Amino acid sequence: MDEDTLVSRDDSQALAGIFQQIAEDCKSLNPVVDEFLQASLNLQLDLKSTIVSFSAFLESLDKISEKAVNTKGSSKDIGECLKKIHKEHRIVEEHLKKIYRSITENMIIPIQKKNVGLKKHVADLHKMHWKELKKMKTSIKRKRGEINKLKKK
Repeated sequence: MDEDTLVSRDDSQALAGIFQQIAEDCKSLNPVVDEFLQASLNLQLDLKSTIVSFSAFLESLDKISEKAVNTKGSSKDIGECLKKIHKEHRIVEEHLKKIYRSITENMIIPIQKKNVGLKKHVADLHKMHWKELKKMKTSIKRKRGEINKLKKK
C-alpha cells in the first residue's frame, strides 16, 4: 500500500506539473493576442480614416465631372472620362468598406470575446486546480499519518 501511495503521489505531481505548464502557456499567449488586437484596431482606424478621405476625394471628383459634363466643347469629353473614373473608384471604396466591416465583425470582435473568455476560463481552471491539489496533498498527508500509526502498532 505504501508503494501505491508513492506511485500515486508521483503521478499526481507529474500531472500537476503538466497542468501548470499548460496554464502558463495559455497565460503567456494573452500578451501576444492583446498585441495582435491592438494592431488590428490600429488597422481598423487607419482604414476608417482612409475610407473617409477617399469618399471626400470621390465626392470632389464627382462635382468636377458634373461641372465638366455640363459644359460645351472638349471639356464635356473630359467630364465623361472623369465620370468613368469616379464610377470605377466607387468600387474601390466599396471594397475598402467591406474589408473594414470584415475586420471588425469577423476578426476583432470574435477574438476579443474569445480572449476574454479564455482568460476567465484559464483563471477558473487554475483556481480549481490549486484547490484540488491542496485537497489531494492534505489527503496524502492524512493517509501517510494513518499508515505510520498502523506501522507503529
